Amino acid sequence: MLGSFRAIKFGLAILAAAAMLGITPALSHAATGSVRITVSRTGFIFGGGSGTLHFQGNRYSLRVGGVSVGPFGAPRVDLVGRAYHMRTAASIHGIYSAVPDTGRPGVIRLQNWHGIVLVLRGRHGVKPSVDLSGLEISLR
Repeated sequence: MLGSFRAIKFGLAILAAAAMLGITPALSHAATGSVRITVSRTGFIFGGGSGTLHFQGNRYSLRVGGVSVGPFGAPRVDLVGRAYHMRTAASIHGIYSAVPDTGRPGVIRLQNWHGIVLVLRGRHGVKPSVDLSGLEISLR
């Protein structure tokens, strides 16, 4: 069961990477929003949660899924950060893949196929012990 989940997650990551390489969206009129995400363990290994996006003076509720917490991970992880290259609030929707980040310890960079880049860190400055590659975000 765990092996098939990893295979599906790997396949989705490959598709997301191929989409990002094949389709480069125009980033004109891009803006930045702030993000807060709370991930809780919903099962033995899987996690999901909620969050908020503050963008252009509005607050949007988020639904979060696809997080691999692991059996020994923290039962709850709070993340804060920024969402870059936003055109609309709906741009945040999608599955995110990890992007290498150099020079900033404790920071996680993720990107979806719309070109939105999330730069997240643990709320208390600690890098979270969860695998965020495959993170799925949607507006509520």
